[in-house]
Amino acid sequence: MPKSTYRGHVKGGGVVLDDPLDLSDGAAVVISPVVAPLGSPAAILAGMRAPPHVSAADAEELRRSIEAGKRPISYRNPMKPRRRR
Repeated sequence: MPKSTYRGHVKGGGVVLDDPLDLSDGAAVVISPVVAPLGSPAAILAGMRAPPHVSAADAEELRRSIEAGKRPISYRNPMKPRRRR
C-alpha cells in the first residue's frame, strides 16, 4: 500500500521528492504546499530539512566566530555624559 504523504521541495519550477515514489507512471497526485508562520515550529523544521544543509564543522566555526567577537558588558549609561577629570 503506498504511503499517503511524500516530502519534497520546489526546484526549477518543478517538485523534487526527497524519497523515491512507489506509484506507477501516470498516477494522479495532489500537491499542497506547507505554509507555516515564520518562526513557528513547522517553519523551523521545514527550514532544517531544506538545503543548504550546514555541517557540524560550519556550525562550530560560527560559534567560535561569535564567541571571539563578543565585547565586555558595559554598565555605563550611554545617555549620561562622562565626567572629565
